[in-house]
Amino acid sequence: MELPLGFKAEAYAQGGYVWGDYSSAFVDGQARVERPLVTIGKYDVNAGAGMWGGAQKGAARLDVGPTASVYMPVGKLGSRLSVDWRFRVAGDAEPSDGPAVTVSTGF
Repeated sequence: MELPLGFKAEAYAQGGYVWGDYSSAFVDGQARVERPLVTIGKYDVNAGAGMWGGAQKGAARLDVGPTASVYMPVGKLGSRLSVDWRFRVAGDAEPSDGPAVTVSTGF
């Protein structure tokens, strides 16, 4: 979603069920707002802020914090490497605060 001042917003949510010794339903999601910083060749570098959350039996958390990402082509697919600093603002899941690195792609 396009926002003022060159920002873009995106969000997702998902849920499911994990079977096995610790069977339980789960839900998680994220919302992020970013704007472009620089393009270097085929790589788009962005920065912004995000909110991440998740819950399952016995654990839940909600995090907020800054995010930086690099969008890059991998063959015909678009991919993203994101580096976040997540501050836990609710819940009890460990670890408390810290970095998160995510690699994702769309198809």
